[in-house]
Amino acid sequence: MKTLELKAEVTRAGYTTKSLSEKIGMPTQTLSDKISGKSEFKGSEIVAVAQTIGLNLVQVNHIFFDGIVN
Repeated sequence: MKTLELKAEVTRAGYTTKSLSEKIGMPTQTLSDKISGKSEFKGSEIVAVAQTIGLNLVQVNHIFFDGIVN
């Protein structure tokens, strides 16, 4: 996962880790751990983050899967 790019997209969408965690219903520390790479996102969590911050499929693939998903 590309941590810095995800952080940039979260900020670009106008969210903080705290506000995004509240929006998607995840504890702030849990989201922070996932964004920093300390733990992995589940598929449903990726969908929730992507929909909330407005990522398209190309961006999701690039950020979360390092471009390995076709």
